[in-house]
Amino acid sequence: LWHLDLASLTWIGPVLPAAASEPPPCARSFHKMLSVGSTLYVYGGCALPGPHCYNDMYALAVDTMSWDRVAVQGTPPHPAAGIACGAAGPKLTVVGGYTGSYAGAAPASVFDADSLSWHRLDPAGDAPKARQGATLTPIAAGMSLLFGGADDKQHFNDVHVLEYHVGGSATERWRKIDASCSPQPCANPPGRDGHSAALVGRKLWIFGGASPLTLRRRTRTPAHHPLTRPTRALAGIGKVGSTYVALQGLRYLDTTTFVWHDPTAQINGIEHAPSARYGAAAVVLV
Repeated sequence: LWHLDLASLTWIGPVLPAAASEPPPCARSFHKMLSVGSTLYVYGGCALPGPHCYNDMYALAVDTMSWDRVAVQGTPPHPAAGIACGAAGPKLTVVGGYTGSYAGAAPASVFDADSLSWHRLDPAGDAPKARQGATLTPIAAGMSLLFGGADDKQHFNDVHVLEYHVGGSATERWRKIDASCSPQPCANPPGRDGHSAALVGRKLWIFGGASPLTLRRRTRTPAHHPLTRPTRALAGIGKVGSTYVALQGLRYLDTTTFVWHDPTAQINGIEHAPSARYGAAAVVLV
């Protein structure tokens, strides 16, 4: 466990838990860590070899540096690789992931950090296909946006909005968004998984991720184009193909008009942009 001191831009770690702390989570990758107040919640992930995937929940009280394996109420989601997860207040919403097959729609559940309980959602509407490696970002009260992901046949670039209200009378539902791009001529971002996403105001920014190596051949994107710079092969659990190209593009989606924009031409210092990468994280600092 490490942390970045934003005042000095200095990494500090590894940070050891308090002497009285419970054991921390076991070693794993592709888990999710989200904050609720001064508590960090670590959920899921998979360990290799195996793989062996988890659906456990750990809480780290940052003030005391104490870990606690949360004794949850209700039924947690099935252990899965590559879940999408977003936090809004005390609610953590989990969607999708690879559980051994991609049958049916992507399952959705909500964890309430106040009651330490899981609630399985049963949304109406046009649900996204089962997938892993998508991002789920709260964009308004009771609304989260799902983008991207992959199954064993394709990578997705579709946009879905999940509307929910746990414990209330409102109907939970999925809405598939017919997103467009501007200015023309343009194209929506290519399908991907393992990208990062962050909401700033009404703009949902996405960066990086990976798509099958055949994507570049199929779209005939020039090798120097910032959206698709091949780096290395990326293996996945339950994913289509075995060779991938990491992406380096930055796009944003206006979450009121659902129009994609490519800000590359407006960015100063584009030569200093991060290299193409997969599985990175993006965090908004306020």
